[in-house]
Amino acid sequence: MRAIDFHTHAFPDFLAERAVRSITEAAVMQRPHTDGTISGLLRSMDDAGIDASVVACIATAPEQFASILRWCGEIASDRIIPFPSVHPYAPDAPAQVRRIADAGFKGMKLHPLYQDIAVLDERCVAVYRAVAEAGLVLLVHSGDDLRFLGDHRCAPEAMLAILRLAPGIRLVLAHLGGFWEATAFERHGLGSDAYIDLSHTIPSEPSAAFTHICRDHTPGHVMFGTDSPWQDQKAEVEKLRRVIGDRELLEDILWRNAARLLGMGAA
Repeated sequence: MRAIDFHTHAFPDFLAERAVRSITEAAVMQRPHTDGTISGLLRSMDDAGIDASVVACIATAPEQFASILRWCGEIASDRIIPFPSVHPYAPDAPAQVRRIADAGFKGMKLHPLYQDIAVLDERCVAVYRAVAEAGLVLLVHSGDDLRFLGDHRCAPEAMLAILRLAPGIRLVLAHLGGFWEATAFERHGLGSDAYIDLSHTIPSEPSAAFTHICRDHTPGHVMFGTDSPWQDQKAEVEKLRRVIGDRELLEDILWRNAARLLGMGAA
């Protein structure tokens, strides 16, 4: 069974050790499962039987755009699908979105907490609309975050407003629609046009709430993800196989839904 991991992270070799250590310590996260490099991610993918991974970047400052875009071009392959990032408060952020599309990338990533942005700020709305116009996929953090406990600016209700503010946008809300806030996504987002990934949310044993969202959300809009290196890709695939008993649904989540969204085919 083929698989796409729609939510991973990696860093340039010279930066990986420092970046992984800093994020792990700041967020009080468990031991990472790769060294944070692309080669480490590829080894993990081989071990887990994963065909392709989306590598999500985060521009925490406006001046990082060029270096992120350049690195994404260097790592792109059939198996590594980079999502560059812009900082929405950069004066030319909408133009940067168009550069991402013109360079042939399939999507981009925003994380309002790490970027310290207000989700509904007019500058962010301009970026969302540029993403929709360019035909890109937008992957965004949704819900709580271990590093920013108590900061609710990414509550699912706020993130779902992006659909209204940028008609036609292909929006992916990470972490089951809301990390630690899946019940809020159930209440406000189930059946919406938002896509969701399952990163950092797959239970070890069958869960009624998890199964409900996977089964009853909009068909084609649920995708496997791990948040590697902070989750073990092989273990996450095995957990998903254990908790999703319907083979057709499992294949949709592991491969077909993401493949369609990324224009990779879904056979």
